[in-house]
Amino acid sequence: MHSNNQLSTEKIATISTTAEIVQDQFDLVVNNWISSIHPSFLSFPVVVMCIGTDKHIVDCYGPLVGTLLQQSNHKYIIFGTLTNPVTAFNIDDSIALAKKMFPHSLIICLDAAISRTPKTGALEIFKGPLKPGDALGKKFTPIGDFHLKGFVNYSETDQDIHFMNDTRLAVVYRMAQVTVHLLQLLHDKIPQH
Repeated sequence: MHSNNQLSTEKIATISTTAEIVQDQFDLVVNNWISSIHPSFLSFPVVVMCIGTDKHIVDCYGPLVGTLLQQSNHKYIIFGTLTNPVTAFNIDDSIALAKKMFPHSLIICLDAAISRTPKTGALEIFKGPLKPGDALGKKFTPIGDFHLKGFVNYSETDQDIHFMNDTRLAVVYRMAQVTVHLLQLLHDKIPQH
C-alpha cells in the first residue's frame, strides 16, 4: 500500500530549526501532515525508518532521531538508531523487513540532506517516498509514504565537499530534537483505533 510505485512527492512543510519555533507552528505542520494521511493507515502501527550512520556527523541525523525517538517511549516501530543504523550496507534488507513485518503500516523515512543553497537547519516534510542516496548519485529502493529531509549543510557544487568536515553536531542535534517533537505530536494527534 506504499506509494513507492509512484515517485512523485509533495512538500507539506518546511521548518527552520535554527529559529525559535512556537507551538502554533508545530500544531499547524502536524495538522497539515495528518490531513495528508490516508485513513487506512490509522489502524496500524507507524514505522519510522531513520537512515544514516553514526560514523560521520554529516550523516548522523537519521540514527540520532531514531535513538531519541526510542528513548521517548513513543509507540513507533523504529528502524535505524545510533547503535543499529540503517546504512547503504543494509538499507535494502531493512526496507524488505519493514514491508514484510508491517505491510499495511504507514512508513515515515528520514535522512540527512545537503542543499545547493544555504539552508542549513531546514527540515522539509514531503508526502511520497524518499530516494536514499540520491544526492550522492546512489540508487537505492525508494521508501516511505512520507519523508523528512534534514538539511545538515550545503554544497554549491558536486566537487565542493567542505560540508564533510564542517557540519556542526549542534545543528544536527537541534534538527533531531525538533523532528522527535514533531513525530511525538503526530503520534499524539493521530486518531487511535
